[in-house]
This record gives sequence, C-alpha cells and structure tokens, in this order.
Amino acid sequence: MPDRPSFAELLLSAVNAFDYAGVDTPQLDARLLLSHAAGITHAEFISRTHDLVDEAIQDRFSDYVSRRLASEPVHRITGSREFYGREFELGPGSLVPRPDTETLVDIVVGTISDKSQPLKILDLGTGSGAIAVTLACELPAVNVVAVDISENALLDCAANASRLGVENRVHTLQSNMFENVEGVFDLIVSNPPYIPTGDLDRLAPEVRQHDPLGALDGGVDGLDFYRLIFSEAREHINAKGHLVMEFGIDQSDQMKSLARKHGWRDIIIRNDLAGIPRVLMANS
Repeated sequence: MPDRPSFAELLLSAVNAFDYAGVDTPQLDARLLLSHAAGITHAEFISRTHDLVDEAIQDRFSDYVSRRLASEPVHRITGSREFYGREFELGPGSLVPRPDTETLVDIVVGTISDKSQPLKILDLGTGSGAIAVTLACELPAVNVVAVDISENALLDCAANASRLGVENRVHTLQSNMFENVEGVFDLIVSNPPYIPTGDLDRLAPEVRQHDPLGALDGGVDGLDFYRLIFSEAREHINAKGHLVMEFGIDQSDQMKSLARKHGWRDIIIRNDLAGIPRVLMANS
C-alpha cells in the first residue's frame, strides 16, 4: 500500500467503520463526505477513485468520519442538502429539509395550471427556505413571504434565495407565525413542528442532537401549530385560496377533523412517495 491512500481505499475504510457502527447508509455517507472533503462532485469522484489523496484531504475526511460516527448527520457536516433538485445551504438554526416535504411542493405546483400567474404565497416556518425558494424557482411569477421566528433561519433562507436567483421574489419576515403578517395571500403553505413533546427524547440522535428542537416540538399531541394555523389562516387568505400543510405519521384523521372544525372545505389528503399520508390541502 502506498504512503498516500487512494480515494477507493479511504472510501472502503470509512464504509467499514460506518457499517460496524450501524450507520444506515454507510456507502452513501462515506462517498458524500469524501467528495465534500476533496471539494469534488460525485462525477469527479467516480473518475478519480484510484487517484492518491493528499494529507489535507485525508485530515478533513478523518474529521468528518469521526463526526459521523458521533451521530452528526452527513448534511450537518457538509452544510447543505439537496431538495427538489437544488442544493440548499444549512445553518444550525434550520431543519434539514426532508424528501417527504417535496410532496407539498408537488401539490402546490400541480395545483397552479397557469405558471405565469402572479400569485402571493405565505410560507410559515420557512427554516432554510426549502419550500419558499423552491416554489419561487418553479413558479416564475409568484412572490413568497417566508416567515420564521428564528433570525438565523431567515438568514439561511435569504442566502439560499440569493444563491438560486430568486431573492427579488422571496421576502423574509421575522414573526411568531401570523403575529407580524400583513395582507392576504393566494396560498398559505407550512411544514410546522409536529412531533409530540413526549416523543422528542425517542428521536434518533442525528435529529435530537442536531436539529433545532423548536422546529420539531409540536406540543403534547404534536398538533399545536395546526390548531393555530387552521384558526388564524382565514384572515390572511383570499376567498379562493388554498391552505397546504405537511403533517406527521398517524396524524391524518386528526388533521381532517381539525380542518372541518375550523370550517375549511374541499379537504384533500395526499400520500408521500412511501405511500404515507403526508400533506393536507383545503380551501377557505
């Protein structure tokens, strides 16, 4: 074995360590972290598997592997996560975007037949801006007000909007839900906290130790934010407007009941790619 290992040898060593530690996706995690340590794309990595790795890259990769073995998520280490085909930068104040949330974007984009229609969208609890920025990218005529209580999350959102070229149509607003929101919108979207407080301690350490708890804790039954949104959203939505929200596993029946209780109509539940009820859409 040469003094300097190859990319393939470093990859194999990390995969074995992750596999032994019970990491769910050892091959993927090792490849992502090694590519990030080397500052190369996945395609470049494939073409360079037999290249020898210099000491600086080895040191960075060794640090990343240690952090991953300590349950830090890959996307916290790399500082970004792909969502809807685009890369989103992440700070400690933002929840890591999940693939499940792409279902919400699919529904909103599919609901709007005329993509040139100049609509106003409100995104409650925007975090990194994954929903707000993606909708602005997919719908070139919309303007989005991206709301979050966290100033750090709003900085992440603004940075992602700027990097993806939609900063003129994504407007950040620091607010505790509707508190500072003004005006009326065509759509209100949200992926609010929905984990019951009693379940937080049972979350995987990757989530419990590294995602902001304020973006996870939905109260005793996980539905506190939905009660508020169903109750107050009508004041900020036009007569033909849509309310679209992601929710957690086994919350579908409660979501429909809450929507009906607060007078929302035409309630539709959509499944995510795993076939799990994930998103509610209702009309005002």
